[in-house]
Amino acid sequence: MVEKFEYKNEIYYYLNKKFTDSSFIILNKTLNNEIGEHYFSKVNYKSLPSKELIDFIKEIKQNELYNLSIMVCEFGLVKYESDEVFIKVILPILTSSYRLNYQPSKVISLATKFLHNKKYQSVPLLTSVAAAYCDISDYKSAKKTADYAYRLQNGSLGYENELSLVYKRINKYLNN
Repeated sequence: MVEKFEYKNEIYYYLNKKFTDSSFIILNKTLNNEIGEHYFSKVNYKSLPSKELIDFIKEIKQNELYNLSIMVCEFGLVKYESDEVFIKVILPILTSSYRLNYQPSKVISLATKFLHNKKYQSVPLLTSVAAAYCDISDYKSAKKTADYAYRLQNGSLGYENELSLVYKRINKYLNN
């Protein structure tokens, strides 16, 4: 679906969940963020049911709008605090957004709050937490968390999945 809209007297399109200019050229990151913030600010996400809010969060994160993703995820965690499915889906998105916004300590803080409860433990969340530990150079905690994620996925590890990339970071440090 193509949606045409105007911003600062210029024509833009939202095409296949990406923003383009009037020539259908994908925008640079700075302009994408500005246009994306404008475009998505029109959505009243506070009234969305949990499933639609999850879809909205995925869409804004896909557009690399990490500040907005964080804000909406944090809102959703409060609004749907008793919805276990919502929380389990949103936590990896939120922790990934924190990391992509250079806030690994917030990932670790959030993990401390939720990972004690097995119902919220997932390979994507644990992988994100392990990567956050790498970001702050705590490779011992990163390895412990990555090993737990590895056990949780029954010991299978692809060559280029996110967990394998975290292990590469850990091994690079531990082998030096």
